[in-house]
Amino acid sequence: MEFSIKTNAADQVKTGCIVIAVSGGKQLTANGKRIDRALGGGISRILKAGDMPSKAGATHLLSIGKSISRVLLVSLGDSASPNERGFITAARAASTHLSQLAVANCTSLLHEVEVAGRTLAWKLSAQVIAARDVAYRFETHKSKKETVAAGVSKMTFLVSADDGLDEFTADDGIEARGGFIED
Repeated sequence: MEFSIKTNAADQVKTGCIVIAVSGGKQLTANGKRIDRALGGGISRILKAGDMPSKAGATHLLSIGKSISRVLLVSLGDSASPNERGFITAARAASTHLSQLAVANCTSLLHEVEVAGRTLAWKLSAQVIAARDVAYRFETHKSKKETVAAGVSKMTFLVSADDGLDEFTADDGIEARGGFIED
């Protein structure tokens, strides 16, 4: 899987699927609200109707069919400020759901949620680790390899220019160079 970082405007993204965090039961991030407005308020209607469970890791997929084909809502739990465990649970749930979709690329906004004591670099690293963990298949000792659904092959993390991209260091486990996350 390929990972990249971009600084485009969220409401102008063209992608097969966009991952939007839902915290505090029904709270969207700033970019989540922008996308909701651009899509005619469909996300808000889902949240108001109570169709999105508030348990950390719960997901809800919407098919839109515009410049954003699908929207994957991912709950980070009831708290307005999720903890590390809730974030990792949400990142893993998003990766699991994305691995079953027939889209080549996705854009993630999951990292926009504040996690106490954690930086942007940590949140992006957690998403990369979750995606790689879900995609990993140990088949060395198997005589017949499992067929794996296509899933997402490219994940883009959308950040704003003032999110502190310069904070990435080798100690974070990843580095941002030329817009790509490298091992």
